[in-house]
Amino acid sequence: MSGIPSGTWSGRILVAAAVLAIGAPAPAQPTVTARPAGVKRRISDPKPARAVTPGLRVGDPVPAVTIADAEGKPVKLSSLYEKGPIVVTFYRGGWCPFCQRALRGWRDKIDDLKAAGATFVAIAPEKRDYGSKTREDLSLNYPVYTDETLEAARGFKVLFTLEDELQKRYKGFGIDLPERNASGTWQLPAPGTFVVDRSGTVRYAFADWDYKKRADPEKVIAAVRALK
Repeated sequence: MSGIPSGTWSGRILVAAAVLAIGAPAPAQPTVTARPAGVKRRISDPKPARAVTPGLRVGDPVPAVTIADAEGKPVKLSSLYEKGPIVVTFYRGGWCPFCQRALRGWRDKIDDLKAAGATFVAIAPEKRDYGSKTREDLSLNYPVYTDETLEAARGFKVLFTLEDELQKRYKGFGIDLPERNASGTWQLPAPGTFVVDRSGTVRYAFADWDYKKRADPEKVIAAVRALK
């Protein structure tokens, strides 16, 4: 596929696993630059302010955002939840092993989620080709959408920007986010999962700056069942 660098998928996983040693971001605000917790700060660095938990809260209205499907067609999020409850999950990209594990976990729970009456909406900042590659390699049984302008991540309050030092480290491991991301930026979403009802209101919310923490699918599905 166009836009996909050469190299085996297993090789990219090893590269991505190395990046995980860098740590998780904890920005003072959702869109400010942040130093991940795993990176040692220089003595001269100021102590960063700890942010509140990212993401929309239960009871918040979902902003009007548009994402793109695998063919590049714009899809209004409202057009999805107007048909019934949806589960929106943000992941960093197919290069992230923790994201891969979370996506596979949802693959094994999709039937239960459908039975509960909801649709799964996975969103990443990566270009469509990368999203399609992730879906194919992980044998996902649900669509993957692209947040081309980061409108969705910003609207759900999970967006952050990698600082210069972290950008260099990613480059050193062969991960060039501006090349992979549709927005061409060094920005990512904090992992987050939200249950949205037919009125566009958040009924369950989980988000954390720590990329290793993800929503428990069983709890998410229970939240969907509680809507009935």
